[in-house]
Amino acid sequence: METSPWFKLPECVTKRPRQVAVIGGGIAGNSLAYHLNCAGVEVTLFEKKDTLAQGASGNPSAIFEPKLMRGGTPLGQYLTSSYFYALKFYENLEKETGENIWHHRGGTLNLIVDDKDLKRHQSFQDNAELTTDHYRIASPEQASERAGIAISQSAIWYPKGGCINTSALARSLTSDLHIKLDYDVLKIENRSERELPCWRLHFSDEITSLDFDAVVMANAFDVRKFEQSYCLPVVMNRGQVSTHAGVRISNQLKCVVSGAGYLTPLIENNHVFGATFERLHSFGEAEDLSLTDDRHKHNLEFIEEFLPEFGKAFSLENLGGRTSVRGTTVDRLPLVGPLHNHDNYVQDYALLKNGAKHREWNEPSYHSGLYILAGLGSRGFVTAPLMAHYLSSLMLGETLPISDAVVQAVHPARFVIRDLKRGIETISVDP
Repeated sequence: METSPWFKLPECVTKRPRQVAVIGGGIAGNSLAYHLNCAGVEVTLFEKKDTLAQGASGNPSAIFEPKLMRGGTPLGQYLTSSYFYALKFYENLEKETGENIWHHRGGTLNLIVDDKDLKRHQSFQDNAELTTDHYRIASPEQASERAGIAISQSAIWYPKGGCINTSALARSLTSDLHIKLDYDVLKIENRSERELPCWRLHFSDEITSLDFDAVVMANAFDVRKFEQSYCLPVVMNRGQVSTHAGVRISNQLKCVVSGAGYLTPLIENNHVFGATFERLHSFGEAEDLSLTDDRHKHNLEFIEEFLPEFGKAFSLENLGGRTSVRGTTVDRLPLVGPLHNHDNYVQDYALLKNGAKHREWNEPSYHSGLYILAGLGSRGFVTAPLMAHYLSSLMLGETLPISDAVVQAVHPARFVIRDLKRGIETISVDP
């Protein structure tokens, strides 16, 4: 695949960064810090809260499953290659650390909504990104046998799926790292002299500052708080998961059942299910992490409709849960790669609105030594390991582990290029 001029990556690294700052202690930042540390780079991981994985990466469990998709699309390649990489990565991580990072590994059932949806998935089978040993389309009878409870519709069975112990995974990824908790980065200042990149981090205490050769923003929607990245369209979505203590039929459930929502087998004597999805429009809204009955009721609706045996047994007054905010993008692909200079892109590629052919274009302009890994959305525990491997390889001048098509599909500048082609002004998604 020919690389478009505006997606050309920086020239191969001739000098590896010695000291790298990773901002954000969720699954994205933890995975990247792990990969860089394994490559011999001195990494400091910064988290603004008092413990790691306290945002969306801190839910009681994370559903891990692939997605059956038609072959040949960048999104399908991204999701499937990420899934295969994560399977092996987590297996090796367990052996290395001795941690059990799985709550359950008994497969997952993804419910198919109706006959139209069933035919759509059946049409993927001859041209699917996934190999057939990683999925099968199950009839209601087969789905019921897999789940251990009555399922009234067809489903996709993912035999190697499950749900992850998020706290154990965070420990596994960061056990050998230099971690600074309660460090809220307020500003990233370019202190480069000559041609050597140097970035100074300023913190909320307004006193401390630290210098690094390279900085990676892996702090979800908070990337938009920095001067260099305020235009990145990372959308804030608040979600509430619910928990309920075991009921009479709990021990019958053998696997995760998902669809418009999900239900896990028992985890420390509780089922986890959910989740709500609410678009936010300001950083102030993101501070509200309260639990509400309305969101609990939304989560119960999935249980009552698709898993009625549990719906009859669960009661609103006995629910617990957790609310968090995750960063997503509108095209379901993350922002991963070198951070572009937004103003230079707007100037250099303004004529894209008149067509791209037969023109000479400037080389893309990047903030040297500044990178982004954000917008992983709800599949971060599937996709973060490969995206971290890719970004680490890019930063260190190593062979990239993903195709050119996926490199361009996750490129942080793709939205400004999209807007320039449409002839519209590209600005931050929200105030």
